Amino acid sequence: MERLLAAGSDGERDDAFKAAAPTNAARPVAAMTGAHKELSSLLKAVQRTLHEKDLEFRSKEVNPGLSGVRRFWIVESAEQVAAEIKQRYTFFKSKVPATYDFKTMYSNLDQGLLRKGLGRAIREAFEHAGKELVINKSGSSFADAEDDDKVYSLSMVEELVEFVVDNAYVEQGGRALRQVRGIPMGGNASPDIANLYCYSVEADYIDGLIENKDWGRLKELCSAARYIDDFLVWDTTPPPEELYGMSYAKTSDNDDDVPFIGMRIRTERHETPKNNWVRLSVYDKAANWKFKPTRFTHGHTAAPSTQGPGILKGMMQ
Repeated sequence: MERLLAAGSDGERDDAFKAAAPTNAARPVAAMTGAHKELSSLLKAVQRTLHEKDLEFRSKEVNPGLSGVRRFWIVESAEQVAAEIKQRYTFFKSKVPATYDFKTMYSNLDQGLLRKGLGRAIREAFEHAGKELVINKSGSSFADAEDDDKVYSLSMVEELVEFVVDNAYVEQGGRALRQVRGIPMGGNASPDIANLYCYSVEADYIDGLIENKDWGRLKELCSAARYIDDFLVWDTTPPPEELYGMSYAKTSDNDDDVPFIGMRIRTERHETPKNNWVRLSVYDKAANWKFKPTRFTHGHTAAPSTQGPGILKGMMQ
């Protein structure tokens, strides 16, 4: 198949997309919005269940010797991280934060590794919940099914994952191209897929450290957090890149002042530890740009009219 330029490949020729049909073939639906939305809802229930399992796992009552060890690093907002820093302020004020992010995560995910990792995470959630995965008017959850619930077995969720991963298409020059590496950046389920894949890597890594009794490394990662492709760690580094099958880079040049998902974390350490402090504030990315950004769109913008209210609200914040 002819190699084509893949989005997010930084200008390098890439084979993330391959020809899937001749020019005169019926154009496939690229976004598959319905399947993505359904899968996203299901995977969010999987994430909630894995988070619940992790809270139980690191409790003193369940694992006295592993209290505080964290297998689930996914966070959903800066507020969640800020709340933990405030709750454990004495601990964090003596640490050095660092942030990392994956380079073009969505276009670099190996689909083979993705299927295996996602499958492990989904099976782990089903085994822990011990119930069926259902969708109803209240959302998605592992629960005893009722008459009006839509019920999903483990195999059904796995089949939906396969369908979404295998059927990402784009059109270029009159040809239909199928994405054979990575996942669509704009897909509703893409963040959830990426999150759970990384979770499978991180949980497996932590399990290996426990088996090898590497208590020092486990302690270093007890406060790790990840928002999709952004890491926040304290006095350490993330797991090795090769485990993820993707490379990441440090995004904080100054360890006393780091950004993380719209939040600025500043630290100052003194000879007397009790005088150390951590300050949290809103991170203004534009303040570091070497040009003045245009914050308001032109009157003749090509943005769809349906997006107008959202764009205006974002610009005014």
